[in-house]
Amino acid sequence: MNITSIIFLICWQGNYPWYFPYFLHSCRSNPAIDFLIFTDNKSTLELSPNVKIMRELFKQSKDYRKVFTDSRNFFFDETNFAFEAFAKGLHYSQIHTEVESMTHVVRRLQEENRLKAYFEFQIVEGFAGNMLWNKGQLIYRKQFEAMLYHLVRFKRKYSEPVDLQRKIPDKFRIGKKKIYC
Repeated sequence: MNITSIIFLICWQGNYPWYFPYFLHSCRSNPAIDFLIFTDNKSTLELSPNVKIMRELFKQSKDYRKVFTDSRNFFFDETNFAFEAFAKGLHYSQIHTEVESMTHVVRRLQEENRLKAYFEFQIVEGFAGNMLWNKGQLIYRKQFEAMLYHLVRFKRKYSEPVDLQRKIPDKFRIGKKKIYC
């Protein structure tokens, strides 16, 4: 019998944001999924057994030095703005961007059988609101279970003080403008 597992890769450089305790709480609530955080951050964190900190995968990109020394945003942790090309299913070697993104790296390493990656759509984007986090499940509009809520727009409008030791409740709501604990 083949045993498979899910590993969620997270790339983060610099200080952790205000919403990081929520993320760690979500990891703790999903013990069957492993989370690998690739970061340069050396903060002391209380991590659940399924969360590991790593600091080397990004070096597989030939362009990581450029990314870390240039003030521009390359969306290095994602696709270097080539989301549509990847979504269409183009081979990573046919997607030419200014830098080799982490998606390029992961696709290449997957092709070399050095890791297995999961690229399926299970993400809520934008100012969705109407979400309930309940003991590890994220439910959107009372009917769709999501793997994650991508805070890319939400975090521009909403913020909390950074408290990496904050205890997050097992149930909370995410509105269009705020997280309600």
